Amino acid sequence: EGGTMCPQYPCTAFRWAMPCWQKLRPNMTMLECYRRRCCCLTPCCCCCCYDGITEGDWCCGTDEDHMRRNVREAAAHMGQEPELVWASWTNRGPGKALPMSVFRDDVRQNFVITVHGTNNFTSIVDDVGVEPVFWDPLGLCGKGANKSTPFNEELDCFVPGVWLGIAKDMFETLGKSGVLQQIEEKPHYRIVVTGHSLGAGTGCLLALHFEQWARKQKADLKSSAAQQCVYFCGFEPPGCSMSKTLSRWTQDAGWLSVVCAYDWVPRLSLRNLERLRELAISRLSTCDRSKAQLTLLLVAGII
Repeated sequence: EGGTMCPQYPCTAFRWAMPCWQKLRPNMTMLECYRRRCCCLTPCCCCCCYDGITEGDWCCGTDEDHMRRNVREAAAHMGQEPELVWASWTNRGPGKALPMSVFRDDVRQNFVITVHGTNNFTSIVDDVGVEPVFWDPLGLCGKGANKSTPFNEELDCFVPGVWLGIAKDMFETLGKSGVLQQIEEKPHYRIVVTGHSLGAGTGCLLALHFEQWARKQKADLKSSAAQQCVYFCGFEPPGCSMSKTLSRWTQDAGWLSVVCAYDWVPRLSLRNLERLRELAISRLSTCDRSKAQLTLLLVAGII
């Protein structure tokens, strides 16, 4: 039941490349229609002022329209469209928060946070930042936990360091944007985090941040957020997103990951990526060809 609506939310995280051709949402005014259709004309587009709630959107607001339309179509049978609370297309650079959006589903009583996946060079840099670091947000390893490499794959708690930094920055961004405050005001609403590919991997770490946050609020007895329930539904998350100890906890919590039959990304592991990187470095160090020659050989192979 938790994943019924989730597949449509990650679709909202992909930017609409041809804004002037996109399908307009119903009940738009003539001025709004004009602004959307003029997005192909740079002078007209630059003269328009976007007044929506999506950071880093086109000045005509086409990305927000695209998000709303995808969710509306998926929620047609529910009778009520989830409300877009906040969204951001801002690219903050490697190791920083990914673009994401937040919807409030009053029918199912969910706050749905969807995280953008790999889409540009910056996110490709994030993809390879898999150096493991210790992280035990739920206290699963106890006081005698091993906090430095090498880690025990079966017993220790560790995650990719760059991805942990991304998840932390996303959590802080949600706090600065006022989303956490809105979540606290509705403690009976469930927090659902979803995403695709890199967005699913970092989204799962973001969901663990929310779980840690809710537990801390409960321990301090300072907020109604202590009653908050956290859920995760990811699509094609990289297999190296976390250690086995953390992975087993997410399974016991009922969190869900959807994997296609022949997709290799969810079958990666931290150790495999480390071995691949070390092998590439060792081969390059013994290679007798220059970087220019290797580049030309690569181009020739593609042609």
